[in-house]
Amino acid sequence: MRVALWSGAVAVVVRLVAAVQEVRSAFFGFAILDERYYDGVARTLLGWPGGVLADGFRPLGYPGLLAAVYGFAGPDAGPAAAILVQHLLGTATGVLVALCARRWARSEAAGLAAGLLWALAGPPLFFEGQLLATTLFTFLTFLQVFIVTGPVGASRRALAGGLTGLLARVRPNGLLLGVAYLVAPLWEKGRRGFRLAAAALLALVAVYLAGSLVEVPWTQAWVPLSASGGSTSISATSEAPMAWCHARTSRCPPPSHTSTPSKRGRCRSSSAPGPDRARPWEPHRATGSGAPSGRFAPVPPAGCA
Repeated sequence: MRVALWSGAVAVVVRLVAAVQEVRSAFFGFAILDERYYDGVARTLLGWPGGVLADGFRPLGYPGLLAAVYGFAGPDAGPAAAILVQHLLGTATGVLVALCARRWARSEAAGLAAGLLWALAGPPLFFEGQLLATTLFTFLTFLQVFIVTGPVGASRRALAGGLTGLLARVRPNGLLLGVAYLVAPLWEKGRRGFRLAAAALLALVAVYLAGSLVEVPWTQAWVPLSASGGSTSISATSEAPMAWCHARTSRCPPPSHTSTPSKRGRCRSSSAPGPDRARPWEPHRATGSGAPSGRFAPVPPAGCA
């Protein structure tokens, strides 16, 4: 208990200081491309203006969390409230890191050292300050590890497998963790090892498929595995999101050419209202109640008046 308290207390203090720096930082005052995508999908799930097409290009696990926070805090305070939730998740992850280290090393000092290293680390703070799936993915990963490394039982292993399925609905590469359950019987001798592996894998598949079915009303198609390929595949010159969208729904604008448009063309398309001018991974330039504001307000391309 002392390891968890000290790790959590230090993490809270560090994140309070980080939150003040984020408010004053010009970098955190401007939303990057992936943040705008997640923010727009969350607004789409809530039926607010300024959303993007939730076409299954990425899973809706993280946008679903954002939508829940936005719905509670409101359209204007929603992004700030989501950042606060992510700092809380980061603090909880630090506690899990400390507890896992204490369990593995069987040492209070080792647990405290691991918790403090997490609390003071820069990369977790960086991602907690942006609306990206990394913080939620990391928290669920360590929660799963904490459960798996605890007392052995079919119910606990099934719970861990269900968390893996949920993890994969945040990022599909979470499915790779399912390989651990396949090889678990190699060191868990006897039939019990196979029963534990079966419980975990069944729960993983059930949660993952259930999550994909829940997304159907928004994706307009069953998408068992999204085609997200990273930032390069949703860049302004990539046709991957368009091809993905057109293969599954008729709600997409026509594919754009891959050549760089002139300044006049960029400014004209930027200022034109309506979803027909917006790419499916960018927020529509909507106004009114629930429309993006602050760091998520639509910004015209550089050089446009």
